Amino acid sequence: SDVYAFARQALANADFRVTAMDPASPSLPVDTEVLVWLQPRRPAEAMLNELVRFLRAGGRAFVAVQHFAMQSRQYEERGFDVVHWPQPQLPDIDEQWLDELGVDLPREVFFDEQKTAISIDTQIASASQRSFKPAEAALPFVVHAVAANFRSSPVPANLGAQALLFPSRIVLDDARLAEHGLRARPLILSSGHSWSCAWAGGWLSEEALAGPPRDAQDQPLWLGPA
Repeated sequence: SDVYAFARQALANADFRVTAMDPASPSLPVDTEVLVWLQPRRPAEAMLNELVRFLRAGGRAFVAVQHFAMQSRQYEERGFDVVHWPQPQLPDIDEQWLDELGVDLPREVFFDEQKTAISIDTQIASASQRSFKPAEAALPFVVHAVAANFRSSPVPANLGAQALLFPSRIVLDDARLAEHGLRARPLILSSGHSWSCAWAGGWLSEEALAGPPRDAQDQPLWLGPA
């Protein structure tokens, strides 16, 4: 029932002392060195206030945020064709804090032509029952981030290629960051052949999965490295 148990155990195995907190009523131990916050969910105010207080006191934090978790489904009435639904994660931190600092997380489904295959649990719904089965899929919302696109930094220095599941892109406003005395530097980039979809409900369309929109000359409108 605890989706973060493996993450905590991995840190404990690396000799970190790990204390779990309830994000609805957080209380940091006084000797906390690093705060790790994985996937903020609404309501985020209590944990966000604790994060800001900790950072202003000189603390360090690792915050992982994404807008959607992709769900794959097959329905009997659709001939069991696979459809994909971006389940909103409602992080709230994107509207309540990051935007003020000059960090924008566009509420879009992000795609990259440089994709990789993973096994996705697919829900199968028929008139009589619902079940799940693993299905191998190589789809553009599973981004294959290769080491050639990593920036020079100790953080990704020993990483190989990464499969980023349903990631959200980050858009930085350097001028606004500078107003707050901040700098931001992306460490892992997508390929140049990336695009996004301003999803507003329903299944992802075949057009959105197939590639970027095109201009009047039928040229693809790539986002570039994101």
